[in-house]
Amino acid sequence: MEKRGLHETLEILNISDLEEEEKRDVEMETDHFDSSLVIRDAKRSKLERYLDILKVVSEFGPIRRTHVLYRANLSWNELRESLETLEKAEAITEIPNGKGTLYKITGTGQSILSHYAGIQSSLSKANSTKDTTTSYSIWDRMSKT
Repeated sequence: MEKRGLHETLEILNISDLEEEEKRDVEMETDHFDSSLVIRDAKRSKLERYLDILKVVSEFGPIRRTHVLYRANLSWNELRESLETLEKAEAITEIPNGKGTLYKITGTGQSILSHYAGIQSSLSKANSTKDTTTSYSIWDRMSKT
């Protein structure tokens, strides 16, 4: 894909009749755009999906697959792939049931959650001791408005 300048893009979009002053204003706004306000990827990583599933199964297990799907807010394909991976890692186990399969967390799964909680705790402690005059996250900025 060919990169275009602002003026070329405006012309293609039939906005070429903007006054020069307005075009400069648009350029200035884009020059000073704060990219830290952009959420680059709204999707969760695989690790985040695995952790969400482990949390759900730990809290509500033994639990049916569809209940995990709804509580962890996943698509069917994401759930299927994640459950398969977590079973191979022996973090969860299947329990056959007359109505279908139930999932239960294992000791390995509990250990993963406990390590994750420890990491979160360490990072939040480190963040709370950080100098408060440094830049804020997007969530901090949004809560101040």
